[in-house]
Amino acid sequence: NGNLEVNVGTMGGKNAVGGLIGGAGALEKTTAYCTIKDCVNNGAVTYNITTVNKNSYIGGIAGSCAAHVVNTTNNGDVTVTVPELGQVWFRTGGVVGDFAGNLTNVHNSGKVNVSLTTQAGKGATPQIGGVAALRKGSTVAITNCTNSGEVNVATSLTSYLYVGGILAQYSANTVTMTDCENGGDITVVNTAYTSGTGSKVWTAGIVADVTSKTPTIEGCVNRGAISLSGDLNTESLVAGIAASNLC
Repeated sequence: NGNLEVNVGTMGGKNAVGGLIGGAGALEKTTAYCTIKDCVNNGAVTYNITTVNKNSYIGGIAGSCAAHVVNTTNNGDVTVTVPELGQVWFRTGGVVGDFAGNLTNVHNSGKVNVSLTTQAGKGATPQIGGVAALRKGSTVAITNCTNSGEVNVATSLTSYLYVGGILAQYSANTVTMTDCENGGDITVVNTAYTSGTGSKVWTAGIVADVTSKTPTIEGCVNRGAISLSGDLNTESLVAGIAASNLC
C-alpha cells in the first residue's frame, strides 16, 4: 500500500518502474516467461525525471514484464513528468507499461497522468494506456480487462502519440480483445514547438493502434468521454473503440 516515487535528474539507461515489480523477465522481449497473478497495488507511482535518453517503462503493477498477467488490479495513481524526452520508447500503463503475454481479468482504477516534452529535434513515440501501453509478439489475448481511471496526457511532441483507455498499441500476428471495458475519461492536449508541426495523435477508448494480420475485437465497450485538442497533425485519429488499422 506504500507509494513509490522516483526523482532523477538524467536517466541515462533503460529503466522499468512499477508499484510492485520493475521488470519481470528481460526488457523488450516478445515471449512470456512467467506469470503475474492475484496481485493488487494501492499505492501511487510517481516518475519525475528531468531528462530521459533511454527506453522507459512505467506501470502501476510492473513497468515491463515478459509475463502473462492474471487476476491483477491497480488502484493507485500513476503520474509521470518528463520535461526533456529524447528519441526513445516511452511506455506508461495503469497496470503495466510494456508486456509480452496475455492479460486476463486485469483492472485499473487509478488515474494515469502523463506530462511529456520532447527535446528539440527528437522524435519520441510515447504509448500510454489505462491498463497497458504496448504488447508485441506473435499471438496475444486480452480478456475481461477494465479501466475506470482517468487518462490525462499533456505533451509537446512532433511525432506519433498513442493513447488508449485499455491499451495504447499492439503489434502481433494474431490479436484478440474480448469483453474489455473502459469507463475512464481520456483527455489529450498537445502543444507543438511551432505552429503547423503538431503531433500525430491516435486516441481511442479501447485501443489506439492495431497492427495485426488477424485482429479481433469482440464485446468491448467504451463509456468514457474522449477529448483531443491542441496542435495536431492532419493524420490524427480519435475513436470510441479503435482508432486505426483494424482491418
